[in-house]
Amino acid sequence: MELHWIREATIQLVDGYSVRDHDGREIDLVSDGWVAFDGGFAHIVVPNVAIVQVVASTAVWRVSYRRRD
Repeated sequence: MELHWIREATIQLVDGYSVRDHDGREIDLVSDGWVAFDGGFAHIVVPNVAIVQVVASTAVWRVSYRRRD
């Protein structure tokens, strides 16, 4: 499985969903993260966290990132 990453993204999760930051706290907004969508899941990399966290793609409310031409 090759994931196509969106880098330097802001990822907002739906209320009730979260990932963990570098201190282990649950957060629902990731700034400057990476995200890739595959098979109904969102793979999220939070800055300074060594693991990829996976949530259902329906848990992602919004992703924003700079356009790269």
